[in-house]
Amino acid sequence: SGSFSAASAPAVPANENLGPQKTAIIVLSYADGSVTVSNAYINSTIFSSMNNYYVENSYQKASFTGNVFGPYLVNKSKHCGYYGSTDAIAAAMAAANADINFNDYSRYQIVSAGCYGGWGFVGKFNKTTPDGIVYASWSVVSGISGYFNLFVSGHEMGHNLGAMHANLL
Repeated sequence: SGSFSAASAPAVPANENLGPQKTAIIVLSYADGSVTVSNAYINSTIFSSMNNYYVENSYQKASFTGNVFGPYLVNKSKHCGYYGSTDAIAAAMAAANADINFNDYSRYQIVSAGCYGGWGFVGKFNKTTPDGIVYASWSVVSGISGYFNLFVSGHEMGHNLGAMHANLL
C-alpha cells in the first residue's frame, strides 16, 4: 500500500517591487544636445524626492537607493520615441560600461538630452548588458531643465514597477 506525506506549499515569490530598489541613473548627452540639469539635482530628485514619494505611498515597503553616473557624451544625434529610448539605453550601457557593473542594479533610468518627456518599459525583463544578462527595468527621461522633475521620473519609474496608465494620473 502507498503512503502519503504532506507536501509543503510552494514558496510564494517575493514581490520584486518591495524593499530597496537598487537603481543606477545614467546621464547621457549627445553631439547635438546636452543635459542641462546637474547630477546633484538628479540625485536629489531621484534618491530624495522620488524615494520619499514611494516610501510614503508603499507604506514604507519600497525605497530607492543607488548612484548617478556620468554625464557621458555620445557622438550620436538625439531622437525621441520608443526607438530613441532603446538607442539611448544601448548608448548609455556602452558609455557607462567602465563605471558600472550592470549586475549590481535592478533598476536603470537614463537621463537623456534626447527628449522632452519620458519612456518607461513596464516591469522588468532580461536584457543583455556588457556584464551579461540582467533582469532589470529600464526607462529614459529628459535631462532638460524644466522637463526633468519628480513627476516625469516618478511616473516612468511607476511603469518600471509594473503600473500602466490610469485615466486621471
